[in-house]
Amino acid sequence: MDKLGLGRTLLLVDLEVTNDNAFPFAFQNSAMEMRIGGDRMLRGTVAEKVVIRGLGTTLVPFFIQLHLGGSTGTLLDLVFKPKEPFVMNLTTRMVSDNASVDSSQVKMEVRGTLDDVN
Repeated sequence: MDKLGLGRTLLLVDLEVTNDNAFPFAFQNSAMEMRIGGDRMLRGTVAEKVVIRGLGTTLVPFFIQLHLGGSTGTLLDLVFKPKEPFVMNLTTRMVSDNASVDSSQVKMEVRGTLDDVN
């Protein structure tokens, strides 16, 4: 083999969402972007409706694409560098029978190191 290309690599990331409220909530049209080490980018979307149960945790599967940018690193570099910093941005829309909440946009930003996401 001369070259291993990651240009069309898809990864499955399970985003764990915990709801401490007694009532469930739902969202759809979610987009996740995660920047690792400054130049590696992961991007993914979930178009369908996702329901997060009340007083529990729900795993939300995101199929994401790896964008290495100008980096010469590989996916293995990410696995073996647990102190590598990341920033994750999640944008989604709420789904509700309540008109004042329905279609409200929610944006979150999470910062940490890869060690935090194990």
